[in-house]
Order: sequence, then C-alpha cells, then structure tokens
Amino acid sequence: MDVAEKFTGRRGHTLAPIACLLLLAVLSGCVATKGDVRVLRGNIAALQAHQDSLYQQSLRQMGTQADSVRMLTDLLRTTRGQLANQIRQLQEMLVTLQELSGQSAQSVRQLREQMQQQTQQPPPAAPQGAADADELYRAANEKLQEKSAAAARVAFQQFLSLFPQDARAADAQYGLAETYVLDDALADAVSTFARVAEAYPASTRAPEALFRAGDISEQRKRTADARRYYNLIVQRYGGASDLRSSIPDALPLLPRHGRSRSRLAQQSRGRRRAAPARMPQLWPPLHDLRVRRRAAVAGRQA
Repeated sequence: MDVAEKFTGRRGHTLAPIACLLLLAVLSGCVATKGDVRVLRGNIAALQAHQDSLYQQSLRQMGTQADSVRMLTDLLRTTRGQLANQIRQLQEMLVTLQELSGQSAQSVRQLREQMQQQTQQPPPAAPQGAADADELYRAANEKLQEKSAAAARVAFQQFLSLFPQDARAADAQYGLAETYVLDDALADAVSTFARVAEAYPASTRAPEALFRAGDISEQRKRTADARRYYNLIVQRYGGASDLRSSIPDALPLLPRHGRSRSRLAQQSRGRRRAAPARMPQLWPPLHDLRVRRRAAVAGRQA
C-alpha cells in the first residue's frame, strides 16, 4: 500500500486533519524540526495501528454474526423438516380416525337394525288349542336358550295370558323371570320369581323360584330380602334338603317347626315325583348355583 492509498483510502477520513495541519504549516512558512517530524510520524503510526485494530475487530464481529446466521438457518431448516413430518403424521392419524369412525358408525347402524328387527318381530298368532300352546311354549324356550330376552319375554307373557291354567304356567312364569336376569333387570327378576311361589305355590318351580329370588337379592346386597325368601323355602318346603343345604350359613334362618311337613309341601313333593320334565334347562341352571353354594361353604369350613 503506497502513501497515496494511506491518505486517500479507507483511512483518509482519519488522517485528513493531520494532512491539513501539515499543509497549513508549509503554507505558513514555518520550518519543522526533526523532532517535530518524529512526533508526527509516531502519531500517524499510532492512528494507523488503532485503525487496523478497529478493522480486525469489525471483521471478527462480522464473522461471529455470519456464524449465528448459519446456525439460525440450519435450525430453521431442521424445524421446518420436523414440522412437515408432524403434519404428515397428523394427516395419517386423521385418515385412520375417519376410517375407524366410519367402521364404528357402520357397527352401530348394524346393531340398531338388528334391535329394530327383534323389536318389530311380530308375536306369534293367538293360539286356539293345545297344539298352539305347545308351539308358543316351545318358541319361548328357544328364544330363551338363544338369550334373546325381548322375544322370549313376549312369548312367555302371551303364553301366560292365553293359557293361565296350563300345567306349564309356573314354568313359563319362571322363564319370564329368567328373561329379566338376561337383561340385568334384577329387581324385576326378583319380583317375577316371587310371583311363581305366589301364583303357583304347589308347583315344583316354587321353591326353586324362591331360591333364585334369595340368591339374586343377596347379590344385590339386600340381605333382609334374601333371608325372607330363604325362610319361605324352609317354612313352606321344609323337606327340600337339597335347597336348604345351598342356603348360605351367613343368613340365619327361622327355626323349623317340630310338626311334620305341611300339606302344601307334601303336595309339592308328590307332584315333583310324578311331573314329567316339561321344560328345558334354563339359564343359569339351578344345579350350578347349588354347586357354587356348596363350594363356598366348604371353603369357609376349610
């Protein structure tokens, strides 16, 4: 770098005052000594060093800023890629949810149609004779075995309405109670089971219905009701030892009377021996309830 560049280049603004002083000194006719020239050169060198220091500092600052810009650019590029991936994943999840929603809606629609078909199923025609009673009773039991509670309930109710004096009326009342158990309407089930013993006390279904009413009441935490139904079994059908052994020990029963079996109990047992098996096994079988009771008693004794 020559002298012209030093005075006219990027440092021209800083050295301009010094040049003016020198020019003024020459024009004024003053004669500078060697010491003055040395001082002037020293000042010029100091100013040049300061200018170089400022220039290097500016370069360092610019480099730091450039690095920061590069880092921000890389971060922005990475963030943009992550956002694009997240948006794509959200779109895929949305499509999946739409498909699942469509399948759920279709399933709900199919279930609704099935329920409507069962509800709108026309009841059997009004029977007129024994053959019609057999057909209606058979259809009711088939629906019960299929666990179609609504259809079985309609058939049993119609059977009881049209044939209240039929020998299978107590069994139909028992089956009607089981339809409420299938629908988890336990309060209605208990009252319907109790109705068996009230309307058909001499039937073989009466003590079993009372046992079912007591068992369901115990499940519903209605201990007083359960004890009442169990006591009715002992009072009315004291000779039914198979049912008495199934009653839980936690429910104390009324003391048995010293007299012999009542006339009603004798009629019930006599009819139980002579009556044919008219009704298929209902759900749940009473035998299973007895087995569970005896297992629970054995467990407590152990």
